[in-house]
This record gives sequence, structure tokens and C-alpha cells, in this order.
Amino acid sequence: MTDDDAPRIVSASRDVAADHATIFDLIAEPTEQPRWDGNDNLVEAPEGQRVRAVGDRFRMTTTKGNVRENHVVEFEEGRLIAWTPAEVDREPFGHLWRWELDPLFLPLVLLGPVVSGAVVAARDVDYRWIATLWASAGVNMAWTDWVVNREDVAFHLALAVVMPLLAGVGFGVVSLARRTRRTA
Repeated sequence: MTDDDAPRIVSASRDVAADHATIFDLIAEPTEQPRWDGNDNLVEAPEGQRVRAVGDRFRMTTTKGNVRENHVVEFEEGRLIAWTPAEVDREPFGHLWRWELDPLFLPLVLLGPVVSGAVVAARDVDYRWIATLWASAGVNMAWTDWVVNREDVAFHLALAVVMPLLAGVGFGVVSLARRTRRTA
């Protein structure tokens, strides 16, 4: 296999402050795709093509006037959708567009500060240490996003505030439990 024959995979991930059902509906409803398509190469899609299963097909018109018929090859409502584009009534030509949504990502990200706050309290470490750590992590994420692509900066700045507060919740629960145990 030469370098020209090797499959080329391009991947990206993004944290989005919206519920997964809304995001998935934007992806699975072809009429919505021209609004958010990052390639700016889609013009329109006929109504009534909402993707619901593997084997579905939907058509899109590109900015060059070409009509693409997309063949759905993977589908799990609310979580996964993938299609391969083709010319109308032809076999797909090799590209695969896949969207995977991870509904556990944000809850797990938010659980980290709570657990670390609880651990810090159990080890008698000052809360300011863990609050500073989580605030700096959020600021670092915001700075990195600003430098790389100038997206999600506000979301990560919000996390710089929320994560120390969540660490405070874990810290407070363990501290209260320890105080209650001492007085009993």
C-alpha cells in the first residue's frame, strides 16, 4: 500500500453546551445541515428526509449545484450517525462522514471536581489548593481553545468558575461528614 492508497482519517471533537437530542436532531435532519456545515459547501436539502435507520438515503445540493445522495451506514438514535456520499443512483465513492455524541462526557467531566474536592477534604488539604487547580484548568482550556480555533472559549471560562464550585461541593460534603462524625 502506498501513501496515496492509505485511508486518510480526519477527526475532531468539540464540547457543546446543549442537550444531545437537540444536537443529534440538527445532524439527522438534512434540511438543517446547511446552517452548520463547516465546509460551507451545502445549499439545501428537500424536506422530509430525517434519518431514522441504516439504509436511509438523503439528498443534498452543493454550492456547485451537484446533488449528492448520502447512504446511511451507521445509526443509533441520539448517539451515532454515519453516511457515505455518492452521485444520485450510484455507489458511494469512499468518503465517510460520522458523528458520534457522547452523552456521558460532560457529566464525567463535572464529576471530576466533586470527587477531587472530596479527596482533598478527606486528606485535610486546604480547599484553596483544589479550587486554584480547577480554576487554572478551566482558564487553560479557554486559552488553548482561543489560540487553536477561537471556539468554546466562553464555555471553558464558565467551567473555570463552575469546576472550583463543584470541588467545593465535594469538599463541603466530606468536611461536614467528618465534623458530624467527630461530634457524635
